[in-house]
Amino acid sequence: FFFSSFQIKTLAPLAYLLTTLLATFVSSFMSSTSTSPFFGAHSSLSKIPSSVAVKAEQDFDPKDSLKDSLSEQSQAPSAKKRKKDNPKSDVIQHSFAPIIGSSPHTLVLGSFPSEKSQETHDSHLASLRLSASARLGLPNSSPLPPWEDDKARFEAARYAFLRGGSGPMNYGNWKNPFWNIAGVALGFVRELTTYEEKKEAFVGNGYALWDVCGVVEKKEGSSLDEDIKQSRPNDIMGLLSSYPTINRICMPGTSSGFFERHFGKAHFAASSGGVA
Repeated sequence: FFFSSFQIKTLAPLAYLLTTLLATFVSSFMSSTSTSPFFGAHSSLSKIPSSVAVKAEQDFDPKDSLKDSLSEQSQAPSAKKRKKDNPKSDVIQHSFAPIIGSSPHTLVLGSFPSEKSQETHDSHLASLRLSASARLGLPNSSPLPPWEDDKARFEAARYAFLRGGSGPMNYGNWKNPFWNIAGVALGFVRELTTYEEKKEAFVGNGYALWDVCGVVEKKEGSSLDEDIKQSRPNDIMGLLSSYPTINRICMPGTSSGFFERHFGKAHFAASSGGVA
């Protein structure tokens, strides 16, 4: 497999000749594609004049393509516009009854129960099924595929476990840490304790729980205090009169805003020594 110097000198011109012939053949073949039955009559590219193709290539600007894309996006309705076109109606809702024992020493006041707090297991499961139907493009009344229904049931059960109960409850959103903090202070685990057991631990240690607002008019589906348009307070003063053992009121900033609005600065100042 080794060649002598004489053989290499003899074969080199022959290799050069073969390479030249091959290049000529390829060049002539490519130039004939515009008239060949495979590339000419059946190719849409062959119908475009070369001058037009060159001009189109020269005129193309990626910035123009980006502008067109942004223009299409700007023409699409935004989420805010869709929300404005389909406004949610206002609803009237009531707070829960107070959680209180015979001789409490501390009253904890929230502003108003959230949507998640008022959910039941069945209502949460129903909302999960509606979401799945919308995702699959199915009518709301049609049954879900078995695997999707099982998934919805699992998520509903998981949600009930994380919040520590399956029915309406104060601070029922599992992302709200109220019952986690209370559990650390009072010796229970939120996920492993029923709502009734939580309330017993709460009142058994001298704490009471209620809301400043008793009835509210607010946006449907919203849990934000800022979406409460009108409110009527619970009878906080009557509760304090009925339970004179209460010597301290604890409330977050938003609750204190509602408290001052409904009961005035005089009542708020009078109780400020015991408000945390």
